[in-house]
Amino acid sequence: MHLNSELLFKKYAVEHFKPRTNVLEIGPNVPSHYQKIVGDSSIEWHTLDLYESDYLTYRATSEYSFPIPDGAYDIVVSGQVMEHVRKPWIWIRELARVCRPDGLVITIVPVSW
Repeated sequence: MHLNSELLFKKYAVEHFKPRTNVLEIGPNVPSHYQKIVGDSSIEWHTLDLYESDYLTYRATSEYSFPIPDGAYDIVVSGQVMEHVRKPWIWIRELARVCRPDGLVITIVPVSW
């Protein structure tokens, strides 16, 4: 994980992770570094990526279609993922689809100009 990503997560995102929420992390480090930072065992934390792994909750066959029902998560988070997605305008709609209507989509894309 990039140090800048960790700093951004701590500064802007960590406050939104409330007890007993359910979270989907897209493209996680395994084990999830973000989950470790949040440090709340009451949060149900699921993971999704394109590769097969026993550590993942879901395996997507496409970056634009997740095997998850609409509105299933309170928070959908991804870090260092968007820059690898070919069509982020399609991808972000899929993140929004699996997030509940009043939920939160958090993407962290650390860049330097």
